[in-house]
Amino acid sequence: MDKHHVAAPICKTTTSTMNQNETSISTFGSESAPTPGVPTDTPPSSTMDISQSGSTIHEDCDIKEVIEFIRTMVICERQEDRDLVERRALRDSAYQGAHTARREAARHIEPSKNCAVFITNLAPDVQPWEIFDQLKNLDKVNFLSIMRPKKDRPNSAASVGFFTPEAARVMLWRTKQSSLMIRGQEALVRVDENCCPPREGLLGHTRVLIVEGKSCWACESALAHYLRLSGMYWQTDRCITTVLEDGSHQLEWRFCAYRHQAEKAYNIIKNELSDLVTVTFGRDPCVVE
Repeated sequence: MDKHHVAAPICKTTTSTMNQNETSISTFGSESAPTPGVPTDTPPSSTMDISQSGSTIHEDCDIKEVIEFIRTMVICERQEDRDLVERRALRDSAYQGAHTARREAARHIEPSKNCAVFITNLAPDVQPWEIFDQLKNLDKVNFLSIMRPKKDRPNSAASVGFFTPEAARVMLWRTKQSSLMIRGQEALVRVDENCCPPREGLLGHTRVLIVEGKSCWACESALAHYLRLSGMYWQTDRCITTVLEDGSHQLEWRFCAYRHQAEKAYNIIKNELSDLVTVTFGRDPCVVE
């Protein structure tokens, strides 16, 4: 996870990329751990004392509020580590060419309504944003799931589900017209036999969240720790932070999936943190411009 905050001139936008669940969780309270709300011009390895004056935290932040938030997170830190390892193991074993129980129920879907494609021959350490960059001008992405190499499978593979079957058909057609190149090697695209149904009745909903508020709350690190406390598991495409004219921050958080990721994060933030930040769905950059 990219733990750096943005301390930038007004309206300057910066972008970070990360794989949320392939990054080890930092431990708050350790000397080397960064503190939510600390400007990025402070090196991550610096020792910070959050009990000192507000000079170490953004001036418009309630120091006691942040301290209490961190104290709450520390209580669950070790359990989070164990839970994360277990969820990663389940994710990696869930898709090995066999139909999972959830996807088995979707096999009755007509081929013309299948919204998923399967991509193979990817680099072993391919990152989500490398795949998303090849999905432009299609439609909203429902999910991206990357399967890492196994002993009998040297390369990675990925399943991509769109909101509409038309997007899947267009992607298949494109790859027949010209090769899909990701990190210098040709990726192979075919219909995903583990069908994905269309996502209907979700006008305006996407895998992208726009969060605005004080810099200590509208930041990836603070929100990520809060979401972990709620038992969430997710991956991130990109996080883009913009400093607004009034000094507040706008975070564009691009999740790897709408289903169970952006959708769940939106509900948690809206229902539990509405007095600290505002959250809306943003435009998916994979949509036709």
